[in-house]
Amino acid sequence: MPRKRPRTTTRQGWSAVSMQEAITAVKNQGMHFSTAAKMYNVPRNTLKRRCLDLNARVTGISKGLGSRRPVFSEEQEAEMVNHILSMSNRYFGMTAHEVRKFAFDLAEKNNINHPFNKNSGLAGEDWLDGFRLRHPQISLRVPESTSFARAQAFNRPNVKKFFGILKDALFTTNSSGQLLKKYGEHRIFNVDETGLGTVPERNSKVFAPRGQKQVGRLTSAERSSTTTAVICSSPGGGYVPPMLIFKRMRMKEELKDGAPPGTKFACNESGWMSVKVFGEWFQHFIDFTKPTKDDPVLLLLDGHISHTRNLEVINSARENHVTMITFPPHCTHRMQPLDVSVMGPLDVYYSQSLEKWLNNHVGRVVTQYQISEVFGEAYLKAATPTNAISGFKKCGICPYDPNVFTDLDFAASETTDQAFREEEPTEPHVIHVQVDVHDVTSPASGHHETSQTRDQPVLGELTIQHVIQDRAEKSVANISSSFSVSPQDIKPIPKAAHQVRKTNRKKSTATNLTSSPYKNSLQECIERIAKENERKATRQQKRAKKVTKDENKEPRKQMKKKQSKKSDEDSESEEHDEHCIICSQAEVQSRTTRQEGWIICVICKGGAHESCARVDPEDDNFTCELCSEINPM
Repeated sequence: MPRKRPRTTTRQGWSAVSMQEAITAVKNQGMHFSTAAKMYNVPRNTLKRRCLDLNARVTGISKGLGSRRPVFSEEQEAEMVNHILSMSNRYFGMTAHEVRKFAFDLAEKNNINHPFNKNSGLAGEDWLDGFRLRHPQISLRVPESTSFARAQAFNRPNVKKFFGILKDALFTTNSSGQLLKKYGEHRIFNVDETGLGTVPERNSKVFAPRGQKQVGRLTSAERSSTTTAVICSSPGGGYVPPMLIFKRMRMKEELKDGAPPGTKFACNESGWMSVKVFGEWFQHFIDFTKPTKDDPVLLLLDGHISHTRNLEVINSARENHVTMITFPPHCTHRMQPLDVSVMGPLDVYYSQSLEKWLNNHVGRVVTQYQISEVFGEAYLKAATPTNAISGFKKCGICPYDPNVFTDLDFAASETTDQAFREEEPTEPHVIHVQVDVHDVTSPASGHHETSQTRDQPVLGELTIQHVIQDRAEKSVANISSSFSVSPQDIKPIPKAAHQVRKTNRKKSTATNLTSSPYKNSLQECIERIAKENERKATRQQKRAKKVTKDENKEPRKQMKKKQSKKSDEDSESEEHDEHCIICSQAEVQSRTTRQEGWIICVICKGGAHESCARVDPEDDNFTCELCSEINPM
């Protein structure tokens, strides 16, 4: 049987619009059936049956040939589509297999006659194709991987706070209370970094023999070496000349061949952005923009440690009339103009340039000495005024639009609702409340509404509100559903359990880095860390002197003393135990390797359990409570 049966008849080939106009002319204007049929080019007998409701299977302008009917009604399929889209908006999209399973379960639970295969428990592929044709608003897409931290952090409170800080920086109020812009479009900038490798991240499609299992593509190496490009754009369509950071210790002139005009170059051991290199780029930025007191500059950037913990750059920005504002953490994929409109095309063009270079230089490979040339070709294609303007507009930065993101954009954060709960104490007060639970069932089930009261521990008033709201939403969904067992019951929308923060560690948020409170807090923190490091160095020196003094003493006969096994274990643990800076629990650590589940603060180098720190294990920018005081909520 073909997947789409070809039409073999011309029956019901009339236009639905023409039929509707003909029916209106007959019913409202009293036109005769024959006259209306000729005027609107529709069959007379069909028009008569539709006007007099003589057709038992179809009415109005709907069409239906043959004996087969859709398994679900139009209202039921519309409800299924809404549920599928709701799952997709929360980043839990359903695959084709899951949709077929979902349709089978709905038909079975609601006792709907269906031709689905009960052995496999799936709806047919033909049904899925017809379902997609009837509802073109859904399509099968390849999703983009989004981390849990990004889905959780991009929420309305974080976005609202950022736009509040941005508004204070963009506008000033005159004597009459009117808002005046402090920065023109050409004086607002966004800077971001991206990695450049010698191996393309994606390959273009090529023609190959049909049926061949593997199709190869020549690359320079198995793994890529790291080079960082620093891009800076403006909503006026302009760009600051880029910067390239090579993974090497000395710069050579050959590395600059083919780079875009005005490119700044730097080298370090890692090839990534660092505090020192960012200071060099910032001086390059000041030389290009030339900010003054009458013509200041606004710079938007992410919260990388090389930006936020760089006291030298912050002081330079304050002296040179540059205001620096950071985006909320894990939100740059939606709020940073460069990530939204420039970095994507740049990655595509860069991969194409790598392939082109390899095709034109057979027998050679791409190394650091060709990065500038390959990047220069891709940069000139991606760094266009249209992309720069579009990125700032889509993020609501210029023109200023704090309502650019809708409730649909924040749907993914509703899975955890972490942003809607304020910081909770280490030991939350647990109270017991009486919650009335109404179990609403469908009339088809033959049960009446039942009410029961249960005693339930709840963490504060906000959790009580969530419990009541969630159950109320579920009850309303069941009442308004066209199914006796709704799609929400078959495949519930994911909802994470409420979690209580075990520490008082402050989270980073959008911040004005050049404000006096932040600058003073950063300076105090740096001084405090310097004093702590000085005390540690003094203690180490004292220990070293004591060891040297003991070694220089003349050996004397030692009296044998019985020592308990417990004291030996304690002395050994003093050499190898390390205490968690949050819970103070000791853990045995190796001198050469770190135990799994242990994370290190990037500032004070103190260790903590990952469960105590409540951070992503792969987060390389963990900061402890003491060091995070510089960035208040």
